[in-house]
Amino acid sequence: MKKVHFYEKGKLYIFPVNIATCKEGGFFASTAILQGAHAEGETYSETLERLEDVIRVHLEARLKDNEFIPSLEEKGEVISNIPLPIRV
Repeated sequence: MKKVHFYEKGKLYIFPVNIATCKEGGFFASTAILQGAHAEGETYSETLERLEDVIRVHLEARLKDNEFIPSLEEKGEVISNIPLPIRV
């Protein structure tokens, strides 16, 4: 069963993140919890930093609109799966 989470300002949230290498070089990172939340970068850490910014923007918009976010199952080829804490 999928759980629904309500987001509160100031609370720390953990997001599952998929990170894969790109054929053309660099990395691609995404989280299935937020549709469209993905980022690319030249290095592993740059990619995570960019994804963190994308997630923060998603959450701030959802906080403003007082929205719920469903958890989703992860998909795709994964070379690393790490929790990414984001404080909003």
